[in-house]
Amino acid sequence: MDQSLEPSRDEKSHIRVFSDLYCGFRQKYVMMTQHYTKTVNHCFTDRVIESHLCGSYAVSVFAGPKSTKFITFDVDAGGKTAVRKIIDALVTLGLPRDKIYISTSGKKGYHVDLFFYPFIYNEWARNIYDLVMWLTKLDPSKIEFRPTNTQAVKLPLGVHAITRKRCWYLDQNTLEPIENIEYIYEIEKIPADFLRDIREKWNKKRWNDLYAEMVLGDSSDVCTTDKVSGIPMKFSHAEGYRLTDKHTRHATMVEIARNKRLAGASAKAIERTLMEWYSEQDPALIESSKHEVRADAEEIAAWAERSVPVLRTKRPEDELLRFTKYDIYYIMKAKTATSRKVAVLLYALCKIYCEAHISYDRISEIVGCSISSAKSAVSEIVKARIVTRKSGGLHISSNRMIKKSNIYTLPRRREAACLQDDELIADEFVYTDKYDPAKFGEIYSAILGGICAEDYLASKLTKSELDNVLKARELTA
Repeated sequence: MDQSLEPSRDEKSHIRVFSDLYCGFRQKYVMMTQHYTKTVNHCFTDRVIESHLCGSYAVSVFAGPKSTKFITFDVDAGGKTAVRKIIDALVTLGLPRDKIYISTSGKKGYHVDLFFYPFIYNEWARNIYDLVMWLTKLDPSKIEFRPTNTQAVKLPLGVHAITRKRCWYLDQNTLEPIENIEYIYEIEKIPADFLRDIREKWNKKRWNDLYAEMVLGDSSDVCTTDKVSGIPMKFSHAEGYRLTDKHTRHATMVEIARNKRLAGASAKAIERTLMEWYSEQDPALIESSKHEVRADAEEIAAWAERSVPVLRTKRPEDELLRFTKYDIYYIMKAKTATSRKVAVLLYALCKIYCEAHISYDRISEIVGCSISSAKSAVSEIVKARIVTRKSGGLHISSNRMIKKSNIYTLPRRREAACLQDDELIADEFVYTDKYDPAKFGEIYSAILGGICAEDYLASKLTKSELDNVLKARELTA
């Protein structure tokens, strides 16, 4: 270790503290020398930290797939003014000023860091970044969020590969270098649970403010692409967003996506809605090809998921639960009574919440089967592409990581031409009562009874299922 970093404490102690602050994910890192930069897909070891502190090469680290130990605001432009704005915004949110740390990037930039224990979910970190950008009105392209699982951030106290300047921590008041490695012993972490109240309070305020802007017709925060600028963003909900003029297709899709996201829809659900909307429009009013529209739908859906706040996650009480013949076609591909019921349950939840976040325990409770049967049923309908499933990731509770419930969504629709027995399934059934998980058996029977002919049901269902469906049909007749 060079003389400028000569410590009075044990060198291994330095490495241990530095590792505890920054090393939450060790499967890969970035090595930067004067001659090359490369991503190393090997374990991030204490030897690597030692080489970084000695100045042999500089190291950048990634966040894990689900969690991180720290947040960095990577200030590429705006200088000290931007740094002070970020600090003030973090304090406004409720984060302690004395637990905000600044370092130089080695050139003209700065890093503003927050450290947490034991670690925080990546969504939480991104949420804090979004709130700071909202409060400061700084340009997110100049103040980047780091680290992510795909974008690393360079660690302090190393030597910049090009300028050969050491990246010291800075005094928060003067922003002058603290040329002492032992400053790392003064760094304090923030409890992960501390963020919970902060996020809840400020997300509500941000959502309310953004919603007020939208209601007042201020579309400046909606999209910055040239395709949308200057086009009125007001469309009548009563008209169902139906196109009546050329050159408004893209703007209408943005409005649909924004409203779907406000209701809690995921990017996949938004994209699916946009393509279903497109298929119902007058082709004479759309000059783009289907391929171009699909590309736009993917881009708009991704933008909406990234930029539009979720104002509600439940449908209004006056909205009705609708099942179509295409829903039933896919549900009936399930081979057992349990898997069909699970499919109906997940479809209903997806229609209500846009995504179904539900555990196997809860599925078994609602459907009325064992947990092992619920798992088998889910595996069957996922394999058959009746629904799609992704892991819900991890959640921090009482300083422990807990696996969250899986997330289920409806798959992209295939062509309707594949539908068989078309005359035996009605076009649509509207369930007119509120969704009540305690009455799921009644809902299941009512939906099948309301949308399917008796011959079709007899060919698909067990005798017990068929009897219940026919009873439900008699009660609603």
